Amino acid sequence: MENRVNCWEFNKCGNNIKRDDGKSLCPTFEKNAGDECWMILGTRCKGRIQQTGKEKKEVCRSCDYYAQYDRDHKSRVSYKYQLLKGDL
Repeated sequence: MENRVNCWEFNKCGNNIKRDDGKSLCPTFEKNAGDECWMILGTRCKGRIQQTGKEKKEVCRSCDYYAQYDRDHKSRVSYKYQLLKGDL
């Protein structure tokens, strides 16, 4: 898989802010899943914490990082499909 910029780097959200127990406030950072942040509940995006899938969906659909991933993903899938069909 290609190297991707992590969501916290892209959004400059300050993942280095720690809780009292020393863990990051960002569960995506704690799980080292910066390229799959939309799949993790409890992230702090757009100034609030998303606790439900519905909240995540609303915030992620307006996120530039997610939009970039979505475009890249669709492009890769399209390319692989064209290869399989023999169009390339």
